[in-house]
Amino acid sequence: MLGLGRHVAGFTVGRGGGILGRGGRNYGWGKRAFSVGCGGGVSLGQLLCADAECVQLEDSTRFYYVGTAHRLQTSTHTHLRGLSTSSAFSYTFPTPTSPPSSLSHIPLTPNQKVYAIGDVHGSLKKLLHALTVAKLVKIPEGKEDEIVLKDVEWIGGDSLLVQCGDVLDRGSFECACFHLLAVLSRKAAEEGGGVVLCLGNHEVLNTLGLFNYADKGGNEEFERIFGDFFDAQSGSESWRLNYAGNQPARWRACEPGGAFSSFGFLNNFVLATQIGRSVFVHGGLTKEHLEEYGGIEGMNEKARRWFEEEVYRPEVGEEEKVGGEVKDIVACAQNRARAIQSSMPEFLGGGSPDTPSPVWMRDYSSPADSKPGNDSANKLLQNALDTIGGEAARMVVGHTPQSRINSACGGKVWRIDVGMSEGVMNNMPEMLEIVHGEVEDTVTVISTREGRVAAGDRTMESQGGEKGEKGDSDIFLRG
Repeated sequence: MLGLGRHVAGFTVGRGGGILGRGGRNYGWGKRAFSVGCGGGVSLGQLLCADAECVQLEDSTRFYYVGTAHRLQTSTHTHLRGLSTSSAFSYTFPTPTSPPSSLSHIPLTPNQKVYAIGDVHGSLKKLLHALTVAKLVKIPEGKEDEIVLKDVEWIGGDSLLVQCGDVLDRGSFECACFHLLAVLSRKAAEEGGGVVLCLGNHEVLNTLGLFNYADKGGNEEFERIFGDFFDAQSGSESWRLNYAGNQPARWRACEPGGAFSSFGFLNNFVLATQIGRSVFVHGGLTKEHLEEYGGIEGMNEKARRWFEEEVYRPEVGEEEKVGGEVKDIVACAQNRARAIQSSMPEFLGGGSPDTPSPVWMRDYSSPADSKPGNDSANKLLQNALDTIGGEAARMVVGHTPQSRINSACGGKVWRIDVGMSEGVMNNMPEMLEIVHGEVEDTVTVISTREGRVAAGDRTMESQGGEKGEKGDSDIFLRG
């Protein structure tokens, strides 16, 4: 296992994978079944690139987001160009502009547009491609081959952009995608628009320290951005022992009360939002969810408080034990995972067998490219929309990869996860455009392959509910 060369009772203080990992798969997703096993270590395999400022994709395009965009500063000179040095290590992550409480219900004006994009899964290139084709962003002229994310221009005016969850996992540029969305959030707000980020099941998995779906490049990205910051913040590298080598930089950034929340990021996500006549959520909502957990606003507020709270605090003497026996190191990490899981709002977990949670349910979206397999889906959906009330006329969900954006249940649900990430199906990205009308909305699919596609051409009913060209997308339903 790759480590820092320091061994404690046979345990290597690793920057990457450690001994807490995939051996314990019996964790479950409800509030009652959680355990993390002591399995084989997962190694990153090689040291990180010394130049942490520039990330180059498979083509000639280079994206700058560490250093130039994030303003990393260290006490010694680094490879990061144009930065002053400082005795204090600082990190600034741009944050969304609005708290979740103000995003639960957003009214629209006639002709105002809402754009929705599904699961990104660390694919910065596909995210930028989709936003560019939708004419929401513009790359500064002459900068197409060397892009500083903070310089990407918002040209969407008062339009709203909704990302329906699952930016994390499966890809190599998770933090970069978050960074771009946060930058755009501020720029859009200046033009009267905005960006709303929804929680997905993979954001929840990462808070729990469950990194089964994390990409090697993504782990390296978290280490490159956060690892040295946490080392400087803690005054040593021994803090990594508290996470038993289980991707410590990633876990410390994502856990409740962690860096992503203290920087005002994950705690500004929403579980769901109603914008005009459309309700956006990662997996789906039912009447039971809404009545049991306080509606959309109640769930958003409970999620915000959970992300902001440091739910795990080592017992007196526990930190001293870390540095002793391997069993103590593992026990500390297991206690952390159990404390996070036991404090998690139930609607972020698996939920009951009869009512899967809003970030996990697939009643409206599975099987892919077909009518919902649940015969009660139409009734479930209509009851949910009626419970939300007001103008709620449709639900927009991600979570289940489709070959292309499509609608079901008479147009009352739109499934917008097209598996765009290279770590999923590597499909061409698509976005959903909703133009708010005085009486009814105009819905259009924006495809990077087909251009603008009328809503009527993407209904499962009009196509007989048959499988699309990639019916094998169900293989990704596990996460």
